[in-house]
Amino acid sequence: VLGGLAAILLEPVVTFLGHAVHPKDGQIIMFETVSRAIPWHIGLGYMAGFGTYYLVVYSQYKAGTLSAASVWKVTLISALCYWVGEAYFVQNGLWAYYDHQPLWIWKGTEPPTWGILNSTATLVGVTLMVFALPHLKGIAQLLIIPLAIAGAFMGHMGAGFPMYNAMNSTAAPWVIEFSGVASVLMAFVLIWLCSILLVRETKASRAV
Repeated sequence: VLGGLAAILLEPVVTFLGHAVHPKDGQIIMFETVSRAIPWHIGLGYMAGFGTYYLVVYSQYKAGTLSAASVWKVTLISALCYWVGEAYFVQNGLWAYYDHQPLWIWKGTEPPTWGILNSTATLVGVTLMVFALPHLKGIAQLLIIPLAIAGAFMGHMGAGFPMYNAMNSTAAPWVIEFSGVASVLMAFVLIWLCSILLVRETKASRAV
């Protein structure tokens, strides 16, 4: 859960590159950097969304029930929850997306690329945790907090680089649309690879 809160450090970077803002008016600001104000409710959202995802996947790993299908299921359900859950906040001005966002059909909620990238970021983070925790003892287990931050950046930027590069260029609108598709496909590649690694680690842990 603390790792989920710490992953908030991803927010100013992706909102800056991805053209999104959290208006300051009427909000309690957690911190501000790269011209982006990050309110406390966003931090709590990271704690809830990322933290819940971590706990669900890690509990399945510990129980030996984690499968490739469950990794895909949890990740895609998470992406859907981001898309549905943001509708209220976007429509009430708690945050806003601007400029040309790829695949953004319904302007009343987030562009769907964001939910997929968020879920991929969470998956990469929990993959790092699953591999690290058996080797961490005592206070060293706190290393999972910076690993959550690293995983968030690895997953989000690792899959989202086509979109972020296109959005911050003079590319034609169709190129930006294609960049969204490319980022979603790259996210699927990362989800696939993480599912293989997590299932392999789960089987190895049960065999010991």
